[in-house]
Amino acid sequence: MKTFMKTSSNWGVLLLLVLFTSACQQKAPVKRSQEWLSSLQRALWPAKNASDLALIALKQDVKKQGNSSEGIKRIERAETLKKRTNEVEAEIDKLKSTLVKEAGAGFDLKTKMPKDPQNTAKVKEIMRANLPKLTKALDGYVEFLSKEYKDLSLPRFILLTQGIVYPKKKSFYEVFYENATVLEALSSLTVHQLTIRRYEAEVLKKLGAGDLSY
Repeated sequence: MKTFMKTSSNWGVLLLLVLFTSACQQKAPVKRSQEWLSSLQRALWPAKNASDLALIALKQDVKKQGNSSEGIKRIERAETLKKRTNEVEAEIDKLKSTLVKEAGAGFDLKTKMPKDPQNTAKVKEIMRANLPKLTKALDGYVEFLSKEYKDLSLPRFILLTQGIVYPKKKSFYEVFYENATVLEALSSLTVHQLTIRRYEAEVLKKLGAGDLSY
């Protein structure tokens, strides 16, 4: 249980703490922030692909075993899980699009990055307005996993919005979005998506969906 905590969610928190510290000291060079964001976004595709392939493998395995009622039930639970994961991820994508359009002045076709990557004032306005909805989506997802799949002996999934207490107590908003540039806010949201995918992978494995390494 504790091992999973250290290797998934905490990884995301530590990465964002680097971004946060950098933002507090001075705005990180645009190029570096762009590389951070690009790396995180590139990691999303393998995570999604692994999830899709795992479900396919589960269906094939159940079919090979004669489509037992227990196997069909596992498939249904896996499909329900993927549907909920996709819904939360889509909601985050919508917020990312709002940030790019309203705070980042749209995409630069050459760099494939926001035209105004260092805007902090508009990010603050957007994130404060959307914080309740984002918090509900993220915490609701964790609560959904804990309730619907409690029979699977899952690791303890921490709430993604609980903030930190060390070295100084900070709220979820303060850790991830206070004084954040457009690029930093987009990176934070992408980390949330990666964490959700990691949680999903743990449940799929318990459902017998095979290897989800990515």
